[in-house]
Amino acid sequence: MDLQDFKNKIDNRELWGYNNKENWELAYKWCDKRNYNLEEAIKWSFDCGFKLDFDGNLLSVFSRFYPPHKSHEDYGKWHGSVTFHLLGDEIHKEEIEANTLDEIADFTENYVKSKIEELKPIIKGCFN
Repeated sequence: MDLQDFKNKIDNRELWGYNNKENWELAYKWCDKRNYNLEEAIKWSFDCGFKLDFDGNLLSVFSRFYPPHKSHEDYGKWHGSVTFHLLGDEIHKEEIEANTLDEIADFTENYVKSKIEELKPIIKGCFN
């Protein structure tokens, strides 16, 4: 069976209950072909029973913090950054520094929460 046969059979309910290796290989091949030119963050995939999903993250948050280093005065505090990515592209980076583990955690959590609260009405507005 080729990819066109797979598409015809799945469209005509002929694959119902046939979860064999060949069908799954064609399902993955279809996904690879469809996903080739898509944004990295949102992709097609088949789930069990050939249920079709188009899933991903629009906005991602990444952070990395380094502990104080005793042998270098410039790094005597917790330091690092939080970055926001839209569809995989970095759109904002905030450098953060704090004296204690709890301070860096509290600041980071509050900062990210405040940015999310700012973004919610903007994003919701796009769908109204």
